Amino acid sequence: MIAPLNQEPSSSPYQSARRDAAYRRGVLLTLLTAVTWSCSGLVWRHVEEAPVWTVIFYRSSSLFVALALVLLMRYRSRMPAACRAIGVPGVCAGICLGTGTVCFLFAVMNTTIANVSFLTAATPMVAALLGWCLLKERVRRATWISMTIALLGVFVMVYEGIAGGGLFGNSMAMLAALCSAGYVIALRFGRRADQMPAVMLGGFVAFFVAVFFVEEFDISMNDYLMCATQGVIISALCNVVFAYSARSVPAAEITFLSLLEVCLAPTLVWWVVGEEPSSLALLGGAILLVSVIGYSVTTIRS
Repeated sequence: MIAPLNQEPSSSPYQSARRDAAYRRGVLLTLLTAVTWSCSGLVWRHVEEAPVWTVIFYRSSSLFVALALVLLMRYRSRMPAACRAIGVPGVCAGICLGTGTVCFLFAVMNTTIANVSFLTAATPMVAALLGWCLLKERVRRATWISMTIALLGVFVMVYEGIAGGGLFGNSMAMLAALCSAGYVIALRFGRRADQMPAVMLGGFVAFFVAVFFVEEFDISMNDYLMCATQGVIISALCNVVFAYSARSVPAAEITFLSLLEVCLAPTLVWWVVGEEPSSLALLGGAILLVSVIGYSVTTIRS
């Protein structure tokens, strides 16, 4: 019996090839997302005078409004149904995304940037353990080795600055890493649904928290454009693409690949703004870059 033309073959080789193609596409999109995320430092450097909480308020509100409009145009009257379709995993993903943003901010305000960078770089390890426990996702030996090399690279990058830092700030950095890992695990749980509403929920959570801390809502046009750029393009668009990639790339791998942002961000600031990193930062960044790119190339080829 001949299958209809619009019906996909159900043979195992076809399904395997389709999964491989989706995995390769997910890896490439994750790398592209990390590159775009690395531009955040440049955007923040062009904020002239707006306080941090004011920036978070307008950045999160821009993210929320932008995705709400996109969902409305895409689903129209079915938008409420699309929001309900994310289920419990999507709600958890949104809460983790918004909470992680707030925790990261508290960490930056209460400990050194080096401590924040190193502690949040442990996210792939946390995601690997959670993915193994909750999703039964096996982590390949090559992935563990690559993550360990990457963590070593991050340690070399921030070695000179790892000192001091309050217990509260370090705890917030660790909680931010846990939220990031939880965000990915939740996306993996709900990968059969469009998780764009979950990203929108994450923006709303951060926006809701910022409302209680903002002391001044007045903002210059330049600063508002920087916040909108960060919220709409770097946060909203990239997180939607990241959520799409999480459908086909395991939790440990997608968080590991996103570490590319860590080495690219200071490099871009160096090239554009002129903030020259130290020799150790360059060495650590090179180690991290080689581990991520090498793993990506070998994985896609295999």
